[in-house]
Amino acid sequence: MLRIIIAALLVYAVWIFWKKASRTNRARRAEASLKAPAEMVACRRCGTFVLKTDSDMRGGEQFCSAECAAGNDS
Repeated sequence: MLRIIIAALLVYAVWIFWKKASRTNRARRAEASLKAPAEMVACRRCGTFVLKTDSDMRGGEQFCSAECAAGNDS
């Protein structure tokens, strides 16, 4: 009988630890989603807005794609 009680207490302790850890992870994900939005830049050629990290930088200017950076009409 004592073994069953100890096993039940152990399972309960693991369950409590798991719930607390998952709550912490959810809080971290929620905090990460509240960060400032990414910066958008306009393409120098066509004016399309793209994420600054996705833009094609050539000659100190931002372009939406390699085609706009090359000046091709497609």
